[in-house]
Amino acid sequence: MRFFDTMETAVGMLRIEENNGFITRVDIFKPGQDNGAMPHVVQPTIMQCKQQLLEYFMGKRAKFDVPIRPFGTDYSQLVWNELKKVGYGETITYKELATRMGTPTAQRAVAGANRRNPVMIILPCHRIIGANGAMTGYAGGGIKNKEWLINLEKKYRKELCDQ
Repeated sequence: MRFFDTMETAVGMLRIEENNGFITRVDIFKPGQDNGAMPHVVQPTIMQCKQQLLEYFMGKRAKFDVPIRPFGTDYSQLVWNELKKVGYGETITYKELATRMGTPTAQRAVAGANRRNPVMIILPCHRIIGANGAMTGYAGGGIKNKEWLINLEKKYRKELCDQ
C-alpha cells in the first residue's frame, strides 16, 4: 500500500510518498495528484524522510540514509545510482555524468533520466548543470529552486563535509 504526506520547505510544498517501507517519491506537491496513495497517513519511513529533509534544509545533513526505491527504466536506475556519487555542494555537467557512466555521448539520455528523477534532493539531480555552467531546467520547481539548493549546499559544504 502506498502512502504520502506533505512538507512545507524553502523550495515549496514537497510530497513524500512511501511504499512498503521505501520512499518512492519526493517532488513538488500538486493538489489532486494523489496517484492512488493514501494521504497524510503517518508512516515511520515518511517521518524519517521528513526529519532528514528538515536537517538538510537547516544545513545539518549532507547525506541521506532513508531507504528509497525510485521506479524507472533500467537506464534511469543507472543514472540515478550515479547521481548518488555527486558530492554535496558539487556540481557537474550532464556530459561529465554521462562520462562517469562510461557513455560520454549519452548526455541527452542522462538529461532525460535526470528530468524523470522521482526522488528530488535525495537523488541530487539539482547538482547537474549545463556544459557552460548554466542552470538548465529543473523538474523540482524550476531553475530558481535548483539555484537555491546548490547555494544552500555551497554555504554548508565546508562545515558538513570536513567532519
